Amino acid sequence: MSDREAPSSGCGPVVQLVRDGQILFAPALPVEVLRQFFTSRRAAIISETGFSTGRQLCRLFSVHRDHNEIRFPAGLVPAVLAACRTAGLSVRLNWSLQEMLPVVGPDGLDRRVRMIRTGAPLPPPVATSPRGPAVLDLVRRHDRGLVRYDPAAVDVAAVIAEIALAWPQMSVAVVCDRAAETRALRDRLRHLGLADTIASASRNRPCTGDAGRVIVATPVGLAGDGVDLAWRQIVIVVDALDALGEQARYCLDHALRARVYAMLPIDARPSPHEWDLLRMRFGFAELVVPAPGLIERPVTVEWESVRCGRGPDLGADILAVKRRGVWHNGQRNRLVAGIARRVATGSPDDGAAGAGTLVLVETVAHALALAGRLRGWSVVSSLPVIKDGLTASQMAAIGAGASPFSTAPFPAIVTFDGLARYDLAAVTAIVRADAGTGLPPLPPGRLGAEFPAPPLRLVDLDGDSHPLLRRAARQRRAAYVGRGWFAPGVDPVEGRAARFLGTRPRLKEGNK
Repeated sequence: MSDREAPSSGCGPVVQLVRDGQILFAPALPVEVLRQFFTSRRAAIISETGFSTGRQLCRLFSVHRDHNEIRFPAGLVPAVLAACRTAGLSVRLNWSLQEMLPVVGPDGLDRRVRMIRTGAPLPPPVATSPRGPAVLDLVRRHDRGLVRYDPAAVDVAAVIAEIALAWPQMSVAVVCDRAAETRALRDRLRHLGLADTIASASRNRPCTGDAGRVIVATPVGLAGDGVDLAWRQIVIVVDALDALGEQARYCLDHALRARVYAMLPIDARPSPHEWDLLRMRFGFAELVVPAPGLIERPVTVEWESVRCGRGPDLGADILAVKRRGVWHNGQRNRLVAGIARRVATGSPDDGAAGAGTLVLVETVAHALALAGRLRGWSVVSSLPVIKDGLTASQMAAIGAGASPFSTAPFPAIVTFDGLARYDLAAVTAIVRADAGTGLPPLPPGRLGAEFPAPPLRLVDLDGDSHPLLRRAARQRRAAYVGRGWFAPGVDPVEGRAARFLGTRPRLKEGNK
């Protein structure tokens, strides 16, 4: 048995957690910890008054009173550790470790190979590909994870082949939903250099002989005698949502020694309940692959205060609030200009941003108001601008970024449509001054970059006095975390685990 001390800020009782296979075993935990591991789903409700649908609470753990223990899926380990730390508990995490496992070779001799401890990083791959180093890095550093990809640009078979070829000493099981998919993927993997791949399609075509190092199978096909799922070291699910079915969950639970990964299209929209189930199975490590050889560039979010004191009553009309409280608010614009200059000049306290700094606004009117305080900054918009009544300095600012055929200038104040003119690889920092809701126009395809990619610095503004603007800031915060954009220095796995805990359904006092 090997153990380690999990980082803990608590000084309370020591909690011993044991990780074994796909299960995390825990003793009886406090109620305040367990209350954070419920999910809700829509379910049918039959009552005396008739049939209806409503919210049904479900536990994300199981209770075994005979052994006085609680069992969590292994994917929830980061969340369980965070919840225990928040409750003031000192945590010690153990895992079962069998250094040497017997393997019978094709010649009948009892060979022994050293198994890699579940949860520990893999050794560097023996084969690398310029198309997928980020995927290999995910597999090497995390024992489970999600790979989100653009199905129009990324070949799933190529990703699977890269993983299998990178660690030729490890056995791989690939899970498809239908038998026809297993045969097609088997042929594709053979074409990509995995000649030892076969397909175990279904219960009607079980694998009874030696399955080889790489096998493609349906969930039922994994139960074949020749598959030896309990001894497989890497399991890859072609579509993560297919792993939520009862048969798939049952089979994956028997992958006792496997690192588990899944592919999920970028355009997939799982429900909140499905996201909870995905986290249970595949954990909180995540990678976005918009194109072969590219990853989604990480974005770090910083917040600056633009507190201007209590302004005049602007009512509840959002257009009037933005016009007077944002676009033509001189005090706010002065603070925004100071923040933009500090980000662009790269002072030692704020980090270097170089010349690739942009200020993002909603309208040309707001851009011109800021241009009066940011001398030498261009105004960039892809839409025609009515120039009647503009001053000479405003005309010069618009003219510097007007031509769609010239290189987009830096530094600049850009509208949402003007941001489309920029190659985001050249942008180092964006100061968001629009006070809107949701995400800026930065889809994964536009944030594609080679691995490893330097983070894009996003500086947002908080502290506006009007309730509508404060609510918009809260919505932006939630949208950033939902996209996987965190503050500098925050580990993405821990950040997603914290968001998971923060979005749990509220329980009544009687629920335990």
